[in-house]
Amino acid sequence: MRFDNANLKFDQEIIDLWLKDGITMDKIQQQLETERSKQRKMLGRDGRCEFNTFNDLYDLLHKWLVLKSFSYGFTFDLATGKGTSEGDLVKAQCSGEYFTTDPLVQPYAE
Repeated sequence: MRFDNANLKFDQEIIDLWLKDGITMDKIQQQLETERSKQRKMLGRDGRCEFNTFNDLYDLLHKWLVLKSFSYGFTFDLATGKGTSEGDLVKAQCSGEYFTTDPLVQPYAE
């Protein structure tokens, strides 16, 4: 997997809910820019995920491509070089630069 494109948008339905809850449009725009900044820091990173079964991979791709849904959560162990997912990749074993650092934290350097 490789992160090559960052074009985050909030659905109008979500924006309307936030506005109804009293969140200002300025605050929504600020949050959008924060999330876009995180995405830009991921550009060019890649990684590899291995799945135990074809059905696990199929279910993931169906969710991403057909349902247009994605949940991210990942922890990387520097000692072992292995990652653990708390999101969509929970049924995969992943490694690589894509998974090594949080976009809000400076990359690990020796």
